[in-house]
Parts: sequence; C-alpha cells; structure tokens
Amino acid sequence: MDRVACPSVLARVAVGRRPMAGIGAQAHLLERARAGDPEAFIELTEPYRRQMYSVAARMVGHADAEDVVQDAFVRAFRSIGRFRGDASLSTWLIRITINLAIRHSNRTRRRATDSLDVMEWEEPVADPPNSASALTVRDAVAQLTPKLRAAVVLYYFEGLSLDEMAETLGINRGTAASRLHEARRRLRNALDDAYERD
Repeated sequence: MDRVACPSVLARVAVGRRPMAGIGAQAHLLERARAGDPEAFIELTEPYRRQMYSVAARMVGHADAEDVVQDAFVRAFRSIGRFRGDASLSTWLIRITINLAIRHSNRTRRRATDSLDVMEWEEPVADPPNSASALTVRDAVAQLTPKLRAAVVLYYFEGLSLDEMAETLGINRGTAASRLHEARRRLRNALDDAYERD
C-alpha cells in the first residue's frame, strides 16, 4: 500500500532504527537481563530510549512522556523473561510504550497538544510548514483517538511500514490499514475545517 498524500507537514523521514552491536552480544545481554541483571537490561534497552520517548511524546505530550517511558522500562524489565524474540526488541519496547500511552490517554482523558514539537525536519520538505500550519496539524493529530494517533505516529513519524506498524501494535495488517485510513480521513476533515476558518 502506497502512502496516501497527506499534508506535507506529515511527510517525514523515519527515525533510524539502529541495530544492536552484534547478535551474539545482544543474546548475551538478553540472557543476563532475563536472569535479573539490571545493568544488562539497561545496556540492552538504552539504545531505544530516544525512539520510545519520541513515540510517547507524540502520544501523550512532553509533560507525561517521560513517565510513560519510565513505566515502559519498568514493565519491560519485569517481563523480559517472557520476551520470545518473535518480534525485534525495538518492536516489543515500542509496543509496550504505545500500550501504556494509550492507557494513559484513556485514563486522563486529556489530549496531547504539544506532541509534534519533537519533530525534527531532517529532510527538506517541498512545502516547509510554517508555524501556523504545524500548530494546526499538531492540534489535529492531538484530537485523534489514542489508537488512531498511534497509527499516525508509527507510520508517518517513525517511518514504519504498514506491516511493521501492525506488528508493533499487535494487530493484523487489515486493522492497521483501517486505522490509518480513518486517521487520514479525520485529519483531512480537521485540516479542511481549520483552513476554511482562516
């Protein structure tokens, strides 16, 4: 499925998902972490902190993002023994982060209003967003339900493919495509309304 054209503000190059130093080193760290070694767990998971924070900030805003990330690390440490390796470690950590961010959003009933200001425009965009359009998009994304916001964050801002997004969210590809389609529709309507008011 090709990416459907959305406002240029949503176009972004993926944040690099860096591989661990070596499979053997990662396996050794994983074995030690499963045995309860906190230093091994930190060394194993620390490379993913920035991506976890980025996802959390876009889901719940900066004010609560660090709390979500800390909770995600605690949950991951407690359940590292159940990590089977069916998905990559980064996918597993991001899934935990997303699930906690969704719970947080549902629990607090607040919407993230500062969630997109962590975006780094690493690649030139054909029509660079001005601050007004960036705020409009930020507000539109913040108004999405947490599940739809997760789809937008993972697909557009983290650069995951539809299959990777589905795996990360623990849903099938059809559900992922449906959420992304619904998010685009709602964003398009919200942005059309916002620009008509201007």
